[in-house]
Amino acid sequence: MTSTTHIVLIGPTPPLIGGVCTHVNRASHLFDRVENIKVRVLSSNASTNKLRSLFTLLRMPITLLARPAGVVHIHVDSLPFLVIGFLASIKHKVYLTVHNNRYPSLYSDSSISTAFRWRLMKAFDKIVAVNSDTKEFLDRRLKNVYEEVLPAFLPPQHIEESSIDFIRDHFNQGNYDTMLAGYAYRLSFYQNQDLYGVDMMAELVKQLVEQGKNPLLVLMLNLTPNAYLNTITERIATYNLKNNILLVDITKGVDSVAVWKQADVYLRPTNTDGDSVALREALHVGTHVVASNCTFRPDGVVLFQNRDQNDFLAKTLEVLNAKPIKATQMKSFRDTYALLYGIKR
Repeated sequence: MTSTTHIVLIGPTPPLIGGVCTHVNRASHLFDRVENIKVRVLSSNASTNKLRSLFTLLRMPITLLARPAGVVHIHVDSLPFLVIGFLASIKHKVYLTVHNNRYPSLYSDSSISTAFRWRLMKAFDKIVAVNSDTKEFLDRRLKNVYEEVLPAFLPPQHIEESSIDFIRDHFNQGNYDTMLAGYAYRLSFYQNQDLYGVDMMAELVKQLVEQGKNPLLVLMLNLTPNAYLNTITERIATYNLKNNILLVDITKGVDSVAVWKQADVYLRPTNTDGDSVALREALHVGTHVVASNCTFRPDGVVLFQNRDQNDFLAKTLEVLNAKPIKATQMKSFRDTYALLYGIKR
């Protein structure tokens, strides 16, 4: 009788949003309908009640050690979860995926906390990097880094096409000539610049309109009111682009992958980035991608010079004038993770 492999994933879960949350959710379904593999997710979400959060953290290693020996895969690299992984390694094979692309700038020092971090990570069976830059940095400090880079992207099981019917209707009624799509998990800044480049996307639409084009930019944002959201909406009004920029709240159940699939071009003008799940989703459904060169980007992406508005415009026009591309062919992600975990299939 074949024994059962138990896999526990630890990471952010809904109602949180973002690339890591999406990855954990999709990873939890990789082995659906596979006999003798059982997957459970433990949420890393913090509670607004600090005492409850502390209790959850203290209980987690006890929960893990009470389970049958198996695989624990952690997707959060804060020190408390590294400690949990360290304790879990007493009984389980433990893996950590580093989704944070800022490791070289955050952990090149010789502080006690950084040294403690490396010590904990040495106890893990494998450390997985989502891009080559992070892997190169980790390789210089650890001997247990997985030999293959595993991007955070996993394909969606289902695309909810009907969730964007209102966007299709808006596009058809507006006599637009092209649809662009952009995304910002949150409106925030990095080195005093708009991290997701929402300002650049608004400026791009203005430039295209000035050239006689009539684009629709579908901007997937967290529309929770804040000062910068006010700045962006005021800029859209000042540019007279209310008819050309559609703001869509990412918390309202709209399937973002359906948006990328409908669009002619997905825009990613971030000034810093990890391995963007949204970007790889767009490639997966066959949509052109124009992105900044602030970090490594996968094959098929057209790059522009980071924060260079004129180059952004030039590369977008280049793509809009190009022939359509076909969806990227993806290898079996189930096989990739079975190999990582040492599961024979």
